Amino acid sequence: MITVAVVEAATPALQVLTARLSAELSALTGDAGTQHFSAPEAATWVLARDSQGKAIGCGALVHVSSETAELKRMFSTRDIPGTGAAVLAALEQIARARGYRALRCSTRRVNTRAVAFYHRCHFQETAPYGAYVDKPASVCLIKAL
Repeated sequence: MITVAVVEAATPALQVLTARLSAELSALTGDAGTQHFSAPEAATWVLARDSQGKAIGCGALVHVSSETAELKRMFSTRDIPGTGAAVLAALEQIARARGYRALRCSTRRVNTRAVAFYHRCHFQETAPYGAYVDKPASVCLIKAL
């Protein structure tokens, strides 16, 4: 069983998972993926735990506009199938409750597992935005809520 709850950015288990995410991204892309996320304390963070309470996934929701929020630092240990989907579902529920109409995110094209995950979850590729304009290594995705 997977449980997902909102947590503070300073939660130790969250810090462990985001450090693991940075290490995996560095190994895959040569970049930890932290430079485009400058205010983690302003985000709404969720943490997924297994039935024994072990942290197995996380993600953040960041305000972009009155209609759009952005996903940041999505990660699953891949210990339990469905963890990423559970994290995403929790963040989507929060976004809908706040009145957002769309969620967007960006990842590296070389991160094929993440790109496939977002496509399975009904995200569609969209024009590059913000820091991702003129960055062909990145893919930007969006999903209507």
